[in-house]
Amino acid sequence: MKNYLIIGGSSGIGAEVSTILAQAGNTVFSTYNTNSSNSDSDKVSYHFLDVTASDFDFLLIPLMV
Repeated sequence: MKNYLIIGGSSGIGAEVSTILAQAGNTVFSTYNTNSSNSDSDKVSYHFLDVTASDFDFLLIPLMV
């Protein structure tokens, strides 16, 4: 399966997309800013990300070789 990064995946459309992708067997890295979230699936991991900040920490994304 594939790896996906969902920016804003803790609510609304992003949360639904994260769920659908995980149910299909994919690994999902989902970010939140104000609505922290936890998933029932071990395929989804949530990470804080403020897109308005001048420095991003993308260490949450594993290096794919």
